[in-house]
Amino acid sequence: MYQYIQHWLYFLNVSDSLIGIPLCAAGVALVIAGWRMWLVVGIISLGVVGGVLGHMVAVKNPHAVYYAIAGAVLFGLVGFASPRNAATLLGGIIGGVIVSMFLGTLGLTGSLQQLGMVLGFAAAMAFAYSNRQQIVAIITSVEGGILLISGFAVLVREWPFLNGFFNSMVRHSPLMVMFLILVPSVIGVLLQQADAARAGMKEQQGTTA
Repeated sequence: MYQYIQHWLYFLNVSDSLIGIPLCAAGVALVIAGWRMWLVVGIISLGVVGGVLGHMVAVKNPHAVYYAIAGAVLFGLVGFASPRNAATLLGGIIGGVIVSMFLGTLGLTGSLQQLGMVLGFAAAMAFAYSNRQQIVAIITSVEGGILLISGFAVLVREWPFLNGFFNSMVRHSPLMVMFLILVPSVIGVLLQQADAARAGMKEQQGTTA
Protein backbone atom coordinates (compact mmCIF):
# COMPACT_ATOMS: atom_id res chain seq x y z
CA MET A 1 0.00 0.00 0.00
CA TYR A 2 2.82 2.38 0.86
CA GLN A 3 4.31 2.03 -2.63
CA TYR A 4 1.08 3.32 -4.18
CA ILE A 5 1.18 6.33 -1.87
CA GLN A 6 4.75 6.93 -3.02
CA HIS A 7 3.61 6.71 -6.64
CA TRP A 8 1.01 9.39 -5.96
CA LEU A 9 3.57 11.62 -4.26
CA TYR A 10 5.92 11.15 -7.21
CA PHE A 11 3.11 12.14 -9.58
CA LEU A 12 2.56 15.33 -7.59
CA ASN A 13 6.29 16.13 -7.58
CA VAL A 14 6.66 15.84 -11.36
CA SER A 15 3.31 17.45 -12.25
CA ASP A 16 3.00 20.94 -13.66
CA SER A 17 1.66 23.49 -11.19
CA LEU A 18 -1.48 23.92 -13.31
CA ILE A 19 -2.47 20.36 -12.37
CA GLY A 20 -3.14 21.73 -8.90
CA ILE A 21 -6.14 23.73 -10.14
CA PRO A 22 -8.34 20.78 -11.24
CA LEU A 23 -7.19 18.80 -8.20
CA CYS A 24 -8.31 21.56 -5.86
CA ALA A 25 -11.55 22.06 -7.79
CA ALA A 26 -12.37 18.35 -7.66
CA GLY A 27 -11.48 18.27 -3.97
CA VAL A 28 -13.79 21.18 -3.13
CA ALA A 29 -16.63 19.61 -5.16
CA LEU A 30 -16.28 16.30 -3.32
CA VAL A 31 -16.11 17.96 0.08
CA ILE A 32 -19.20 20.07 -0.52
CA ALA A 33 -21.45 17.74 -2.52
CA GLY A 34 -19.76 14.37 -2.88
CA TRP A 35 -22.91 12.41 -2.07
CA ARG A 36 -24.71 13.97 -5.04
CA MET A 37 -22.01 12.63 -7.36
CA TRP A 38 -21.77 9.22 -5.75
CA LEU A 39 -22.58 7.20 -8.89
CA VAL A 40 -19.50 8.56 -10.68
CA VAL A 41 -17.34 8.75 -7.55
CA GLY A 42 -18.26 5.20 -6.56
CA ILE A 43 -17.35 3.83 -9.99
CA ILE A 44 -14.01 5.65 -10.04
CA SER A 45 -13.19 4.75 -6.44
CA LEU A 46 -13.98 1.08 -6.93
CA GLY A 47 -12.09 1.13 -10.23
CA VAL A 48 -8.99 2.45 -8.49
CA VAL A 49 -9.33 -0.12 -5.71
CA GLY A 50 -9.82 -2.92 -8.24
CA GLY A 51 -6.79 -1.77 -10.21
CA VAL A 52 -4.62 -1.71 -7.10
CA LEU A 53 -5.82 -5.14 -5.97
CA GLY A 54 -5.32 -6.60 -9.45
CA HIS A 55 -1.79 -5.24 -9.56
CA MET A 56 -1.04 -6.52 -6.06
CA VAL A 57 -2.22 -10.03 -6.97
CA ALA A 58 0.12 -10.19 -9.97
CA VAL A 59 2.82 -7.74 -8.90
CA LYS A 60 5.63 -10.13 -9.96
CA ASN A 61 3.89 -11.10 -13.18
CA PRO A 62 5.22 -9.38 -16.34
CA HIS A 63 1.59 -8.82 -17.36
CA ALA A 64 0.56 -7.26 -14.06
CA VAL A 65 -0.82 -4.21 -15.86
CA TYR A 66 -3.47 -6.36 -17.50
CA TYR A 67 -4.50 -7.73 -14.12
CA ALA A 68 -4.78 -4.16 -12.87
CA ILE A 69 -6.96 -3.17 -15.84
CA ALA A 70 -9.15 -6.24 -15.38
CA GLY A 71 -9.57 -5.49 -11.68
CA ALA A 72 -10.42 -1.86 -12.38
CA VAL A 73 -13.04 -2.80 -14.99
CA LEU A 74 -14.60 -5.51 -12.81
CA PHE A 75 -14.87 -3.34 -9.70
CA GLY A 76 -16.01 -0.37 -11.76
CA LEU A 77 -18.85 -2.45 -13.20
CA VAL A 78 -19.91 -3.35 -9.65
CA GLY A 79 -20.08 0.33 -8.80
CA PHE A 80 -22.10 1.06 -11.94
CA ALA A 81 -24.51 -1.83 -11.42
CA SER A 82 -25.23 -1.07 -7.76
CA PRO A 83 -24.15 2.27 -6.24
CA ARG A 84 -25.58 1.22 -2.86
CA ASN A 85 -23.47 -1.94 -2.77
CA ALA A 86 -20.48 0.10 -3.94
CA ALA A 87 -20.60 2.13 -0.72
CA THR A 88 -20.89 -1.04 1.36
CA LEU A 89 -18.01 -2.75 -0.46
CA LEU A 90 -15.77 0.30 -0.27
CA GLY A 91 -16.49 0.70 3.43
CA GLY A 92 -15.52 -2.92 4.03
CA ILE A 93 -12.32 -2.65 2.00
CA ILE A 94 -11.26 0.54 3.76
CA GLY A 95 -11.94 -1.03 7.16
CA GLY A 96 -9.95 -4.14 6.27
CA VAL A 97 -7.00 -2.10 5.01
CA ILE A 98 -6.95 0.10 8.11
CA VAL A 99 -6.96 -2.92 10.42
CA SER A 100 -4.25 -4.62 8.35
CA MET A 101 -2.01 -1.53 8.40
CA PHE A 102 -2.57 -1.09 12.15
CA LEU A 103 -1.61 -4.69 12.86
CA GLY A 104 1.43 -4.25 10.63
CA THR A 105 2.62 -1.32 12.74
CA LEU A 106 2.34 -3.58 15.79
CA GLY A 107 4.56 -6.15 14.12
CA LEU A 108 1.72 -8.64 13.63
CA THR A 109 2.07 -10.13 10.16
CA GLY A 110 1.20 -13.32 8.35
CA SER A 111 -1.96 -15.22 9.28
CA LEU A 112 -2.79 -12.94 12.22
CA GLN A 113 -2.70 -9.87 9.99
CA GLN A 114 -4.81 -11.62 7.35
CA LEU A 115 -7.35 -12.73 9.95
CA GLY A 116 -7.56 -9.20 11.33
CA MET A 117 -8.02 -7.82 7.83
CA VAL A 118 -10.90 -10.24 7.16
CA LEU A 119 -12.59 -9.43 10.47
CA GLY A 120 -12.08 -5.70 9.89
CA PHE A 121 -13.55 -6.05 6.39
CA ALA A 122 -16.62 -7.89 7.70
CA ALA A 123 -17.25 -5.47 10.57
CA ALA A 124 -16.76 -2.37 8.41
CA MET A 125 -18.95 -3.82 5.67
CA ALA A 126 -21.76 -4.49 8.16
CA PHE A 127 -21.46 -0.95 9.51
CA ALA A 128 -21.42 0.52 6.00
CA TYR A 129 -24.51 -1.46 5.04
CA SER A 130 -26.46 0.03 7.95
CA ASN A 131 -25.06 3.57 7.57
CA ARG A 132 -24.74 4.02 3.81
CA GLN A 133 -25.36 7.79 3.73
CA GLN A 134 -22.74 8.46 6.40
CA ILE A 135 -20.22 6.18 4.69
CA VAL A 136 -20.73 7.94 1.35
CA ALA A 137 -20.19 11.31 3.04
CA ILE A 138 -17.04 10.07 4.81
CA ILE A 139 -15.53 8.46 1.71
CA THR A 140 -16.18 11.41 -0.60
CA SER A 141 -15.06 13.94 2.03
CA VAL A 142 -11.78 12.13 2.68
CA GLU A 143 -11.15 11.76 -1.06
CA GLY A 144 -11.95 15.44 -1.48
CA GLY A 145 -9.58 16.35 1.33
CA ILE A 146 -6.77 14.33 -0.24
CA LEU A 147 -7.32 15.93 -3.66
CA LEU A 148 -7.56 19.41 -2.14
CA ILE A 149 -4.33 19.11 -0.15
CA SER A 150 -2.62 17.44 -3.13
CA GLY A 151 -3.65 20.28 -5.41
CA PHE A 152 -2.51 22.85 -2.88
CA ALA A 153 0.86 21.11 -2.56
CA VAL A 154 1.33 21.38 -6.32
CA LEU A 155 0.15 24.99 -6.53
CA VAL A 156 2.39 26.33 -3.75
CA ARG A 157 5.47 25.45 -5.79
CA GLU A 158 4.83 28.72 -7.64
CA TRP A 159 5.45 30.65 -4.40
CA PRO A 160 8.87 29.78 -2.92
CA PHE A 161 8.05 31.11 0.54
CA LEU A 162 4.81 29.12 0.87
CA ASN A 163 6.43 26.08 -0.73
CA GLY A 164 9.32 26.14 1.74
CA PHE A 165 7.01 26.66 4.69
CA PHE A 166 4.64 23.88 3.59
CA ASN A 167 7.43 21.38 2.89
CA SER A 168 9.18 22.18 6.17
CA MET A 169 5.96 21.77 8.15
CA VAL A 170 5.14 18.44 6.51
CA ARG A 171 8.71 17.11 6.70
CA HIS A 172 9.12 17.83 10.40
CA SER A 173 5.62 16.73 11.35
CA PRO A 174 4.19 14.00 9.10
CA LEU A 175 1.05 13.96 11.27
CA MET A 176 0.37 17.45 9.97
CA VAL A 177 -0.55 15.91 6.61
CA MET A 178 -3.22 13.82 8.28
CA PHE A 179 -4.47 16.89 10.12
CA LEU A 180 -4.64 18.93 6.91
CA ILE A 181 -6.67 16.16 5.27
CA LEU A 182 -8.84 15.67 8.36
CA VAL A 183 -10.01 19.29 8.52
CA PRO A 184 -11.76 19.44 5.10
CA SER A 185 -12.92 15.84 5.60
CA VAL A 186 -14.78 16.67 8.81
CA ILE A 187 -16.22 19.83 7.27
CA GLY A 188 -17.31 17.83 4.24
CA VAL A 189 -19.09 15.18 6.32
CA LEU A 190 -21.03 17.86 8.21
CA LEU A 191 -21.93 19.78 5.05
CA GLN A 192 -23.01 16.69 3.15
CA GLN A 193 -25.12 15.30 5.95
CA ALA A 194 -26.87 18.65 6.33
CA ASP A 195 -27.40 18.85 2.57
CA ALA A 196 -28.74 15.29 2.44
CA ALA A 197 -31.11 16.05 5.34
CA ARG A 198 -32.46 19.12 3.54
CA ALA A 199 -32.91 17.13 0.33
CA GLY A 200 -34.74 14.41 2.26
CA MET A 201 -37.08 16.94 3.86
CA LYS A 202 -37.88 18.53 0.50
CA GLU A 203 -38.55 15.12 -1.01
CA GLN A 204 -40.81 14.20 1.89
CA GLN A 205 -42.71 17.47 1.61
CA GLY A 206 -43.12 16.89 -2.12
CA THR A 207 -44.64 13.46 -1.61
CA THR A 208 -47.07 14.69 1.06
CA ALA A 209 -48.17 17.78 -0.91
